[in-house]
Amino acid sequence: MSNKIPMTKRACRKNNIITEGDVSYIITRNKEPQKIIIDTADVSKIDMYSWSVHNNFNNPEVKHRWRDTDGKWHTVSMAHQLGFGRGWKHKNGNVLDFRKENMEKNTFYTHSKYYTAAHTEQAHK
Repeated sequence: MSNKIPMTKRACRKNNIITEGDVSYIITRNKEPQKIIIDTADVSKIDMYSWSVHNNFNNPEVKHRWRDTDGKWHTVSMAHQLGFGRGWKHKNGNVLDFRKENMEKNTFYTHSKYYTAAHTEQAHK
């Protein structure tokens, strides 16, 4: 007999979304709620999840986590959901600001062995 309690399908608790023109704010469901800044055009890409800020080795990340019926944890990153995966950084240093004008390619990854010399030259122009 298993100790796992079977999960029933339940509605996802949504975040509060405040829209002010071209900018929208998502209020997280953490104990201490935080504001995530995104473009209003991107709200439809992320409104199906309940977002919270997780500190991974003192590096805050915005994620949605859930446990499947078999007990396994799954994670969706807001950066990946918005199309910003590895190799992107926040220009103003605010890791909760996902507006397109605040995101830029990180040149750190251009020094990887997987990039050609042409990529490195283009990044440093």
